[in-house]
Amino acid sequence: MNTIKNRIKQLFNKKESRFIEIKTILNSVGYELERVRGSHHIFKHKNGDVIVFPVHGNLIKRCYIKEIIKKINL
Repeated sequence: MNTIKNRIKQLFNKKESRFIEIKTILNSVGYELERVRGSHHIFKHKNGDVIVFPVHGNLIKRCYIKEIIKKINL
């Protein structure tokens, strides 16, 4: 879990982050990519929790990363 927190801290220093970095973090805390609708990627947790964010050019903006972190409580 500490390596996940370290990865998240590194993401805050960037204006945008790559989708694969965020996907790896979400997978490690139990979220799976359920579907993609247009540019919106929908991740679902086993407990039913859902996270949705847009991906443009394989990048995710910092404002969405902050919302993801709030949602997964890290």
